[in-house]
Amino acid sequence: MGLDLTLIPLPHDFSQLAFTRMSWVVRNTQLFEILREVAFPFNKSVSWYDDDGLTDYTADPYGEQLTWMPAGVIAPYLKTYASCEWDRAIHAFIDNLDSDTRVVLWWC
Repeated sequence: MGLDLTLIPLPHDFSQLAFTRMSWVVRNTQLFEILREVAFPFNKSVSWYDDDGLTDYTADPYGEQLTWMPAGVIAPYLKTYASCEWDRAIHAFIDNLDSDTRVVLWWC
């Protein structure tokens, strides 16, 4: 599992289509360790459009099962470790979602 994190909030209509993917800029091993311990397994696929069209993913590039956290649970962790403007903007976005919005963690 890599240290690069992309956050994928999913809409409440139970769609697994990712409309937004946000890459966390500053690599942080503490954030990695914390989220790895508290995230839930994501037992579905998540889809997004790439160069080959719509692609479904159930695992990260390392073959690890995708995980997720509710926005209201992950937001405080992101606030603690947001150390640049971009990461603070991602935190603000996640923090303003409904607290039960699913946020898939994509480690690469």
